[in-house]
Amino acid sequence: MNLIMFGNFIGIFAGIVLLWWAGDKAVKFSEEMAHVFGLSTFFVGFIIMSVSTGFPELAVSITSILKGVGSLSAGDIIGSNFSDLALVLGIPAFFAGSIHILKSEYDNFVFMLLITSLVMSSVFIIGSLTAVHGVLLIGLYVYCLLILWKARHVKKIVKEKAELSKERVKKLVVVSKPWIILKLVFSLVGLLAASELAVRNAIALAEVFNLSLSTLGATIFAVGTSLPELSVSMSAMKRKDYSLMLGNSLGSVLEQATLILGFLAIAAPSPVHLQYLRSIAPFMFLAFGIIGFGIIKRRKINRFEGGLLILLYVAYIGYNYWGKLYLNSQLG
Repeated sequence: MNLIMFGNFIGIFAGIVLLWWAGDKAVKFSEEMAHVFGLSTFFVGFIIMSVSTGFPELAVSITSILKGVGSLSAGDIIGSNFSDLALVLGIPAFFAGSIHILKSEYDNFVFMLLITSLVMSSVFIIGSLTAVHGVLLIGLYVYCLLILWKARHVKKIVKEKAELSKERVKKLVVVSKPWIILKLVFSLVGLLAASELAVRNAIALAEVFNLSLSTLGATIFAVGTSLPELSVSMSAMKRKDYSLMLGNSLGSVLEQATLILGFLAIAAPSPVHLQYLRSIAPFMFLAFGIIGFGIIKRRKINRFEGGLLILLYVAYIGYNYWGKLYLNSQLG
């Protein structure tokens, strides 16, 4: 391995680490904004958290468009959706215990699972997304938010520092608002810088190893940009805040499948081709089925489903990096 290739590996690794770090900060500052502005936990779980943890995918999309490699971003978005299902829910469920569904929020989660599965089915069937498809996807995202907002079950947010006096909390709200907004802006700038570093080195490395950019985006980048969601889920699992965890995971899948993919379709100079990503479909819909079985049948995702989701992801990685090589060798 020459120094240039080694530098590319280091660049991708550094970019993904920075993506995780900046994405984690963006999530943290988004949570702080929700607290100081007195937003509901519904808003935090379904909108603030899912949107903020989707910042890495959005950053990669913007950078990929500027670099003219929309297939990398498309692979990242689709692959990240699968990661958010298989890893972000599978790892906490398997290692930390069952994820329980509150009766009052059951309908919301079933609705989100149904919509995201239908959207992904449509995307795979269409194959190539144009600006028109992008507008429709973004419109669907707005519609889903309105539906979920109307059906919300509002409850007060518990302050992270509940032991503080009312005077101290009031001071925190007054003093911190502008600083929290500023810190959130800086974290977003960091995401863009990290994605630029990672995308530039990924392009170079893909050319050396003759790797498909869509495959690279659907695996390495997908895991990297899903780390914020996984971090949130593990933290929520420790607090037994299952609603926040599921809202973050399913909300991120919904957001990426509609808002971010729609943005990519509108901003890309040419149609975004997804035909080469159809191999992800069987894995993704198996994940939908496993999660749906747990939610609908038992109103919880237990260790069994969590283990199946993790094994499914291992099979997915194996197929992308060894299965495809074997198939190509047989065809060649």
